[in-house]
Amino acid sequence: TEDKITHLSTGDAVSTLLLSGEPLPGVEALSPHPLEKYEKTMRRKVDGIVVDDAVKERLRNKRKEILDAGEEFNFFVAVDIGGTNTRVVFGFPDGQFFTIFKYQASDVPTLINGLSDISEQVKECVGNISSAGAVVDVAGPVSDGGQKVELTNYSGASASRYLSTSELPLFLFPAGSTRFVNDLEAACFGLMKLDTMGEIDKYFCPLVDGSSDQKPNLVSGCTYVVVAVGTGLGSGVIKYKTGKLHEVVPLEAGHGMVAPIPPSSPHRAFNEEVIDYLSLRLYEGGHGIEWEDVCSGRGIANCFAAIEYLKTGNDVPLVRHAPVIAGRALSAQRAREHTIRRNPSVFAPQQHQHHDNQAGEKADKAHQAITHIQHLPGPMTYAHDSLKTHYIYLARFSQELAITFRADVVFWAGDNQVYNQNFVSAIAKDLRETFTSHPKQDWVKNVPIYTQCESVNINLLGALKVAQSIGTMED
Repeated sequence: TEDKITHLSTGDAVSTLLLSGEPLPGVEALSPHPLEKYEKTMRRKVDGIVVDDAVKERLRNKRKEILDAGEEFNFFVAVDIGGTNTRVVFGFPDGQFFTIFKYQASDVPTLINGLSDISEQVKECVGNISSAGAVVDVAGPVSDGGQKVELTNYSGASASRYLSTSELPLFLFPAGSTRFVNDLEAACFGLMKLDTMGEIDKYFCPLVDGSSDQKPNLVSGCTYVVVAVGTGLGSGVIKYKTGKLHEVVPLEAGHGMVAPIPPSSPHRAFNEEVIDYLSLRLYEGGHGIEWEDVCSGRGIANCFAAIEYLKTGNDVPLVRHAPVIAGRALSAQRAREHTIRRNPSVFAPQQHQHHDNQAGEKADKAHQAITHIQHLPGPMTYAHDSLKTHYIYLARFSQELAITFRADVVFWAGDNQVYNQNFVSAIAKDLRETFTSHPKQDWVKNVPIYTQCESVNINLLGALKVAQSIGTMED
């Protein structure tokens, strides 16, 4: 009657599910600092969610600690709704916060039932004191002043994916002190929180090592584009002016149409074939594809299906598990790197071609090495090419936003960037070249891309920042 809540999902696109069986780092997605990691088993019973007794005890102790200090007990609620997993975190006026529960939900009724279960059990621990402010970050367009949202990553018809704050349990989500924010709006606020702590450079590093001496800090007069890949493709903009926040703008740019490949590009034929295939599979050829159709967890699966079809002629499901595909891609990359390391002279650039026995022997070795790389198992090769295609399009998408908003810096956020670091590093120069290939190259050639390199859930960090500002009536 019990099963453990898993830490992996197709939507999370967690790429460390390696075939080698290596351990999965950072599966909770909350780092010890600044979001305190709480490593207790979280379970769901058939009759609903049950919050761990240790979490309940911790809440009681926190309430007692605050009251014993002669202060008023308040708490803030942040909820991060992904395409598969929902995370609930409580924060307190002293800045401490910890995970209450993480559970799986991919439809509105399951989501509400889970939050109601949690609300009732929390109430037993803290009494009748409702939360002072609550923020729910979601993937999807927010309307009615933050009171309504369409959860675009959920299953079912569009009408069944809408949620309003009035449907949430009042104890945790009080009327007038609860709002929805777009997930990338939350990520932008999370980056701002890290900036005030002076810790952005702890969690983000340059895409290409040594490509920028600029630290990834938020400074006056600059514009920042934030991109995050999960179940979907999120994007947002932070605009600073005279040292204070000017505006955070959540975008739905991932639903824009993919720009065409230039006719002279050596990659045009392959990319056009992938785009045409996905247009037919996804839209019966009636529309071009969206950026999100390749730059997302499901986008990786889409790329895999397209590439396998182009290689074998076989149509495969578009719902393959993205972490498995990414894991195979990482394994393929390691195999390729191993082959190159074993034959360093073979792969070194050659200035002249000598027609002698030594050159012939070297050519034979090169052929054998390349043949070894090319003859990795089909799924590994397709996975490698799928993940690379996914990242090339992510670079193109980032370029489009950087040009549109005249960005000074681009951030790639999300734990999948952490897990894919080695793969991305191996193709970083290709990604950088793709990003700067534009008629207005001067507009982007000096724009650095910083990719997340340490695990932290910046969505929850940002949601907590906004929840506390609501609860304390701060701007």
